[in-house]
Amino acid sequence: MRKKSGRIPRLVAKPLTPAQLQRMVVGPRMHLHLLLNGIYEHEYAASIGGLFNVATALAHFKGHAELQAVFDGAQEILVGLMRETRAPDDAEREPLREAFNLADQWIGIQDTAILTRAINYANKEIAAQRKAKADSD
Repeated sequence: MRKKSGRIPRLVAKPLTPAQLQRMVVGPRMHLHLLLNGIYEHEYAASIGGLFNVATALAHFKGHAELQAVFDGAQEILVGLMRETRAPDDAEREPLREAFNLADQWIGIQDTAILTRAINYANKEIAAQRKAKADSD
């Protein structure tokens, strides 16, 4: 009988499947297209913002401050659009498009473990902000 090893097996990084990436990015990409073409809906902006939340958390976990700054800048534009309930103007369109494309690429190259961690972190932060807002009202 063999002695049981005390070694813990190392988890292997598992990338997203094309179907998983499509489910995660296609909806927000369609919403971005509509938003950039002048059709504003709060749900569209929130969907795009959710993708930026995950991309920002990933950049934070991986220590990429420059990517975090790009995604934060895009989120600031989105928050402004949501406050004013309007579609982006010419100066806002290109930064949103570039940040979204970067987020799409960034999310696509991550393994599922770090991506799951980023999604959970983003959800936890959103829940904490909603609770703080509800407590202050």
